[in-house]
Amino acid sequence: MKVIHEASIQVLLSHGIHGLTTTRVAERAGVSVGSVYQYYPNKQAMLAAVLQQHLEDVIGQMEAVCRSHRARTAAEMAHALVNAFIDAKLARSDVSQALYAIPSDQGRDAVTATMTQRAQLAICDLLASCTDRRFQDPSLVSFVLTTSLIGPAQVLVTTLPPVAQREAIKKQLGLMAQSYLERAGDPL
Repeated sequence: MKVIHEASIQVLLSHGIHGLTTTRVAERAGVSVGSVYQYYPNKQAMLAAVLQQHLEDVIGQMEAVCRSHRARTAAEMAHALVNAFIDAKLARSDVSQALYAIPSDQGRDAVTATMTQRAQLAICDLLASCTDRRFQDPSLVSFVLTTSLIGPAQVLVTTLPPVAQREAIKKQLGLMAQSYLERAGDPL
């Protein structure tokens, strides 16, 4: 399965969404087309699986940061979350970039919504442990924070500015997130 999944990514990167076919994936993976169909009954399922795995990696990093930054200040949490999210999206920027092209009718919205919800739950738990702020509606704060990072992350992934500029952008996004968390929460 892993070899077929990786082959799907490679075909997606080299041929785009319209060039992603079971035949190409099978050739790249060195397996029969029938083997590909055992895991992916159609192109939509293949795209959804690639997106799912990519977002699993991104959300896994977000959840790890949420666990490791419990009982910290809002500022520390904000910068850690921004850095984790942007770094995770840029870790496989080629895959991130290709996946942004998946149309919503190919299963993108459902997978993205489920994974975003998971990240927001982890952030809610993190916010509940904040040492200098109390959040009356952590789910709203988590929603606003995560959705405010999605657009800038997409622009970073699709434009890939030089590393120094990426770091400056992450710092600015960290300040934005910090300001938001400090204003959205009541001081303790």
